[in-house]
Amino acid sequence: MIVTSSPFRLLIFALLAALPLLTASASVRLAPAFGDHMVLQQGRPVPVWGTAAPGQKVTVAFASQQVAALADAEGRWRVELAALGASAEARTLLVSV
Repeated sequence: MIVTSSPFRLLIFALLAALPLLTASASVRLAPAFGDHMVLQQGRPVPVWGTAAPGQKVTVAFASQQVAALADAEGRWRVELAALGASAEARTLLVSV
């Protein structure tokens, strides 16, 4: 059975259009060293690394810093956050494409 109603076509089109966005963000991964409730060293630059699709731009945001890198031909990327001061405040490390 083929449904030809306009709302159904619009829904299928929207899902197909969003598919590349879903697969692109799913390809970005942090290294296993990073996880919930981790503690970062103070007073020293903080390296953050992982994998993504080759050539993909990856942005890392943490503690009012934002840095970006391009994944190399093998999909590896690495950024370095500036040294952080001591803080007991819970913060979120956000990695996006």
